[in-house]
Amino acid sequence: MRLLIALTILVSFALPGGNPVLAQTTGGGSSVMQVRGIAVDATAESAVVAREAALADGQARALTTVFQRITLREDWPRLPNIDAATLATLVRTLEINDEKTSAVRYLASLTVGFDTAAIKSRLRSVGIPYSVTRSDPVLLLPVMEKGGALLLFDDGNDWRDAWDRSQLDEDGLLPIRLPLGDLQDLAALAPAAAVSGGAGRLAAIAERYEVKTVVVAHAVPSLGFAGTLASNVTVNLSWNDSAGTQTVALNIPSRDGDAPGDALDRAVREVAIELGQIWKRNTLVEFGSEVALSVFAPLDGLNDWIDMRRRLSRISMVQSVTLDAISRRNAQLTLRVLGSPSRLALPLARQGLELREIDGYWQLGWRQRAGRQPASSSPAAGGSEPGGTTVE
Repeated sequence: MRLLIALTILVSFALPGGNPVLAQTTGGGSSVMQVRGIAVDATAESAVVAREAALADGQARALTTVFQRITLREDWPRLPNIDAATLATLVRTLEINDEKTSAVRYLASLTVGFDTAAIKSRLRSVGIPYSVTRSDPVLLLPVMEKGGALLLFDDGNDWRDAWDRSQLDEDGLLPIRLPLGDLQDLAALAPAAAVSGGAGRLAAIAERYEVKTVVVAHAVPSLGFAGTLASNVTVNLSWNDSAGTQTVALNIPSRDGDAPGDALDRAVREVAIELGQIWKRNTLVEFGSEVALSVFAPLDGLNDWIDMRRRLSRISMVQSVTLDAISRRNAQLTLRVLGSPSRLALPLARQGLELREIDGYWQLGWRQRAGRQPASSSPAAGGSEPGGTTVE
């Protein structure tokens, strides 16, 4: 995730109950714990009461968005119910834009930021595992099968149009990029080559968009869209990265009263959720299974250890790092980890690190030493997590 550098303007105001909250205006950027562009609209006996109701509703909806971002779909029914008083303790920043009022109505657009530690604590209290590891962007290629032909960058690709008009969650754990569909894309990849898949076939377009992961979403609607309703849409997802290929098949049925394209729009939302599920399952922090690992780490000096320690502190699965011994050439650490050590591979890779078991001993080292950037230059090398780890 890019290092967020923004000019911040802070003003304070009172929410219902008199709790002071900072209204923060930033110059863009993204955060898993931040929800932007929440439209609120409330009517009451006065503008003041309408404002209070609108702000409370907007913050509650923002909290639901954050909870669902970082937890698995099957756990959403178990998400904690948060009352207004507790909600006020979870909100860290509140930005209000485009305020409009009348005698009885209030409208605005909110950006709400939540306290990372408090959110994690609430989920831990009800035993719901979560992930706050943010992925590098992935490139999604919307291939549609229509009339026996495969369409990708061609005119008439209703599936691609559905993605273009979608409102993707820019602050979610898995940022999705869409291709431009210009002449360079046309020359780089044919629809049939995209569907047949394989990292080699997708390498050129991955390089163009500077991504490590390409997802091919091959949609097969059962009906055309020339003034007719879409019936079921089957989407075959192929996730291609350096670790190989994962495939998932989804079926999205039509609903009574659907307008042309509604099933495709719904399929876009389902695909985005499923891709997030794939990422979260690989980076989930689980409770009740803390493991202490004795780890040997070769070093090139003290600065090497400082760099490594900073990166470890960004991984939620790593609860604490204790330095047991250190010299110029190596360090002996104790890592306390939530969950199986095998689950550490992806979060560590996002920080440019790898953990290997050699002859029964754990060794921590750098994945690509030559390309490593100093830890102070970025909040994450390829991915990031809000919050921190105890380093002793």
